[in-house]
Amino acid sequence: QLPVVVRLLRAGASLDSSFEGELSVDEWIAAEQRQRPEVIEDQVQFQAVITLIRGVRAAGSWKKYCRARAPHREILALRSLAMRGYITPYQRRRTRGAEH
Repeated sequence: QLPVVVRLLRAGASLDSSFEGELSVDEWIAAEQRQRPEVIEDQVQFQAVITLIRGVRAAGSWKKYCRARAPHREILALRSLAMRGYITPYQRRRTRGAEH
């Protein structure tokens, strides 16, 4: 179930720890895909879990994954700097019909 995986990752579960004493999470996913490809392709929840785990693995951690998916913090910080006058636009905006 996707909500269970999200809670585990949010709580700090490692993707490198062994699964059933032998397999990492990535190895377990690969084994499941080899053993039951027709079942896995039809399960949307399992595909979502695979996508989530691969995204977290690529980002390096759950926290980095969430930060990468939420660039709004950077936008808000930039907006704050602009509103306080610390940054200005590089190029002047031209209005329609204005001469060059």
